[in-house]
Amino acid sequence: MSLIDQAVELERATPKNWGFGKSKEKGTPSFWMDFEFTQITDNDNNPYTVRQTWWITDNTIDYMLRDLYVLGWSGKDMTELDPNEAASFSFYGHDVLLTVEMQEYKNKMYPRVKFINPLDYTSPQGHLEPKEFKSLANKLKGKIAAWRSKNTLPPPTNGKKDEYLPSPEEAPVD
Repeated sequence: MSLIDQAVELERATPKNWGFGKSKEKGTPSFWMDFEFTQITDNDNNPYTVRQTWWITDNTIDYMLRDLYVLGWSGKDMTELDPNEAASFSFYGHDVLLTVEMQEYKNKMYPRVKFINPLDYTSPQGHLEPKEFKSLANKLKGKIAAWRSKNTLPPPTNGKKDEYLPSPEEAPVD
């Protein structure tokens, strides 16, 4: 197995190992999970892996619980996640779609899980139906008119060289 060294979007992955830990510096508790990508491999045909660490704080617990729900856990007690417990929840077989980005830390690039989505997830970059587009255009007319009234500019050039185009410094900024 090789640690993934590239950004990926919505790639299928399966949990392999998980457990609890804490940070070395502050002692912040964490829950971690190793994922193995099922369809991308390194040059030697070994599956890539990535580790997701959820730091358990008041500000992050909602994100962790959402991700664990996507991974199939709907329990009521964190001890259910401890792999050392006899009756612990098993994440094996709960495949998900991961989006991973590369992040610099101490002058070295590391993979970071950005999103964990269910297998039936579809990208929000879907097509707007004509009826939806018309509704959006009507909704934005007032906002466009308000912006135009506060930001007077000459008309756009429409590609003609002799017409005025404002420089970036002259362009209005909200």
